[in-house]
Amino acid sequence: MAEPYASLHDDAEHVANQLLEEPDAVVPHVRIRGSPRGAIPWGHPTAPLWGWLSSEEAGMKIYSKVIAMVKSVCALSRKVQQFDPDLARQMRRASTSVALNMLEGWHARAGNRIARFGTAMSEARETVGCLDLSAAIGYLSDAEIAEDLDRLDHIVAVLWKLSRTRR
Repeated sequence: MAEPYASLHDDAEHVANQLLEEPDAVVPHVRIRGSPRGAIPWGHPTAPLWGWLSSEEAGMKIYSKVIAMVKSVCALSRKVQQFDPDLARQMRRASTSVALNMLEGWHARAGNRIARFGTAMSEARETVGCLDLSAAIGYLSDAEIAEDLDRLDHIVAVLWKLSRTRR
């Protein structure tokens, strides 16, 4: 007799392996009929594979990238500080607002949730602008900001998706 959840287990195992290979991969949400809100019930064969991948936890993987970005941008703002204190302060404020608004969004409901993620995305784009201006004026080199621009590109993409989805 075939296991009733065999195909679900195979799918879950495939996604878990994909996450090991690509830590930033998007995790699909699995719905099980008859379970509360489509959650995977305890004791389900795929629970060990999916139990740690709730939608909030999967989305919060971006949080570590945001923290790394804030650390790096604040360090770069110290270099800019000696030339342009206002731009340096704006860099710090915009980068820290990304993290704070994102966290507010995770704990808000409905329209406020979407608005906070939208604000975090706007602040991330403002941080990109501050870095671009710093390089254009000559306060920072393109090599110094390249890694942060890549991080911010990824952060903006995730926040764009979060600001367009409803719970």
